[in-house]
Amino acid sequence: MKKRFFYLFSLFILLLSVVCSCKDDNNELTPPESSPEITIPSSENLSPVLLQEGGTVSLSFTTTADWTASLVNTRAESWITVTPSSGSKGKNEITITATTNETYDERNATVVLKCGTVSKNIVVTQKQKDALTVTSSKYEVDSKGGNISVEVKANINFEVEVRADWIKQQTEKTRALTTSNLNFTIEPNETGDKREGEIIIKSGELSETVKVYQGFGDFITLTKKDFTIPEEGGNVDIEIKSTLGYEVKMLSDVDWITEIQSRAVSTHTHHYTISPNDTYDSRETKIVFYNPEDESVADTVTIRQLQKDAIVL
Repeated sequence: MKKRFFYLFSLFILLLSVVCSCKDDNNELTPPESSPEITIPSSENLSPVLLQEGGTVSLSFTTTADWTASLVNTRAESWITVTPSSGSKGKNEITITATTNETYDERNATVVLKCGTVSKNIVVTQKQKDALTVTSSKYEVDSKGGNISVEVKANINFEVEVRADWIKQQTEKTRALTTSNLNFTIEPNETGDKREGEIIIKSGELSETVKVYQGFGDFITLTKKDFTIPEEGGNVDIEIKSTLGYEVKMLSDVDWITEIQSRAVSTHTHHYTISPNDTYDSRETKIVFYNPEDESVADTVTIRQLQKDAIVL
């Protein structure tokens, strides 16, 4: 009996050893639990830019555990969506979709990928709706000229093209949906006719046209108002632009200037002969062209003649 008990006890110890050995082997085969991780290929763009019309962009990644995707700012949920919003470990892909941006401002949203305690941010930018407008497309300027200010509202860079040589731009401003004032100088109208010019403000396919209308008034103007003649004398041709009749007078009584009346010339060109100066003093006179009905409408030319033996530098 004792012999049999000893045999059974030995068998029990042997079986217990085998069980313990198997248990240790199983512990060695169980891998340790891995830490959370998100891997995004370098080829993926973490700062995608979407057009104003909207669209989608996809991003692939790999995680070592379950993950979630969400927007940092919930206000962006009105124009951007992320699908799917969660998933399990392994290789995955999310799609980010934006609706049309009807505002005049660029907008941004941040999508955060989370896997346990690890996170990655994707910053999405969407372009704004381009705008280019002018508050007034018509300006009227009197014959004397002056300044006009064209108010432009734009959120894009633009160019200015002036289609009239009598309209001069003073300053140029550009940039985003703010009000820019473009200043122009309108020269006096001495053509005798009404005239029309254009200011084109453009950016790509967007453009605005501003019309500038200028009237005309009565005027008398000289194309050249100062003449210096050598001591030997010579000839002076005075050209006049005028919208009305005029008369001529000298402001001093001189005998060294004679108007040539016999030549067949334009009524708006006057020819004078200057006699030689035999004195040792220079001399000067003024000739006024004026409207006899309103002498405030006038222009004056000055003729100077050098003295005898003068040195001219």
